[in-house]
Amino acid sequence: MSSALLCIDDPMIQEYEAEDFVLGWFYGTKEKSYIRLSLEIVQAVLRNLNLTQDKVIFFGSSSGGYAGIYAASMLNGSLAVGINPQIYIQQWMYTKEFEKITGIDLQTKDELRRNDLVSLIKENPSKYVILFNAMSNVDLRSQLEPFCKDMEISPHYGLTKKDNVLLWIYYAKGTNSPHNAFETRNIFLAIDSIAKRFYADESPEKMQSLAVFINRCWEEYYDLRFKIYQSEMPGEYNQSINPETFVMYLMSLARIDIKLKGSEVNLKVTPSDKNTLVSKPSWFQKDGEGYVITSYKKNLKLRLETVGEGELIIYLKGMYVLNPKEKGAIPYWVDYTSFKLDGTEQLEEIKTQWHNAPYTLSRKVSGKKTFNAEISWQPHM
Repeated sequence: MSSALLCIDDPMIQEYEAEDFVLGWFYGTKEKSYIRLSLEIVQAVLRNLNLTQDKVIFFGSSSGGYAGIYAASMLNGSLAVGINPQIYIQQWMYTKEFEKITGIDLQTKDELRRNDLVSLIKENPSKYVILFNAMSNVDLRSQLEPFCKDMEISPHYGLTKKDNVLLWIYYAKGTNSPHNAFETRNIFLAIDSIAKRFYADESPEKMQSLAVFINRCWEEYYDLRFKIYQSEMPGEYNQSINPETFVMYLMSLARIDIKLKGSEVNLKVTPSDKNTLVSKPSWFQKDGEGYVITSYKKNLKLRLETVGEGELIIYLKGMYVLNPKEKGAIPYWVDYTSFKLDGTEQLEEIKTQWHNAPYTLSRKVSGKKTFNAEISWQPHM
């Protein structure tokens, strides 16, 4: 791409220490929008590059799609591309959790109109390319259907234009969720091309065949990814993906969070099983280093290497799973049957834990230390 790229992360994720806070929409506080503050960065870059607002494209998926659409409504003449965005943040499945953690009521009138995106879209001269995966039921019911009603759009497969909005409907299975069936690198280039042609007032009819072709590629790509996803599930669960099977899969998953707290520390975690999922999420890096480990093997060996003076904390948990109906977390309990640290058993009895009620073990460390952990578990029945 012959473009300058500016990536802005959501400050809300870093601001709230609660690890369950996974979605912030760049909202800010009751009085201040972090999207509007981010626009100050955008405008400074425009001045530095000697560019005008009509050269700006906001691109994002899910909560980033929401942020891009809101930002474009604040920057006249720009273009926003949102994939499966939350246009109605007040009715998304994470809304209640957001309100609980932040103390912000998304249902009440907001002076900055952050929960009134449709009106902003209608009023602003910017343009919007909005893509929805109609295979994602949560997006279909809570976002796409009310959006089409409010905008008076009759949607169909591919492209539909209404005033300054180009609605793009596609179908893709996704892997763990159709909501997460986002674009690939090549699909991104096609979206970028169609978005720019729409901005230049080209009719959707001229772009429809390209959009349908991309839709087919999108669908086939995730069909293949879905088959791979199934094949990588445990053997006893890979024959089917019905709800009962998936629940059993979740019940077999253990999550172990490992944190080394301290000002100048270093932590390395090495699992014995290469199929173990290991991540270092940004929210877990404050005041030290942290890893999140996920496994379904029911027995896991970990090598922990610490450097520096601090506190090593190990949390034995279950998975964190949102309930779209109840707008909260589903408690998937796990029975931890054994937890040995350097060969010494730490559990006097079976510990039944879930994400919000972990078993915690801590050790003071100094200098260079190596620990060997062996953890066993089973589904809680």
